[in-house]
Order: sequence, then structure tokens, then C-alpha cells
Amino acid sequence: MYRILQEALSNIIRHAQALRIRVQITEQGEHLYMRVEDDGVFGQHQPIVPGFGLSSMEARCERAGGTMTIEAIHTQGMRLTVCIPYGGIEAAGGDEL
Repeated sequence: MYRILQEALSNIIRHAQALRIRVQITEQGEHLYMRVEDDGVFGQHQPIVPGFGLSSMEARCERAGGTMTIEAIHTQGMRLTVCIPYGGIEAAGGDEL
């Protein structure tokens, strides 16, 4: 989760021109969720073009048995949602996520 958040924040700083970033981490049952939202320049009608950063975040999620979604929010901005099962965190070596 730490490395995914680190990459998400780096991408926002590099590309989004955001004024606000919101990070929310919650626990539901046997899963840990992280949501990262920004109010940057990404719009609802723009295609998401995954580069190295997004691809590596998704690969980390998959190695831990989790999922990652990216979507446009409001009139501009982006939301990244990560869901990882607790067993996936242990199986992936803890901080290796």
C-alpha cells in the first residue's frame, strides 16, 4: 500500500496540476481499501493511458491478490481505488507492496 500511495502521489505531482489530494484508507472485513482522489486536470472524457507508474501499481495489487481501479470524478480529477486482502499483504512480503 505504501509503494502504491507513493507512486500515486508522484503521478499527481508530475501530471495532474491538482490543488487538492485526498487519501482515505479503510478496513472492511478481510480487506484493506485505499482511495486517492485529486482535483487535477484529468477530465471524464479523456482516455486513461497507463504508463510505467500505473502499470507497476496495478502489478503490485495483483501480486497481493488485490484489485485497482482508476476513474474520472466530477468534472475534473481522478480517483484511484485499491483493495487488498489481508492475506495478500502477508503473502507479498508486507512492505513489498
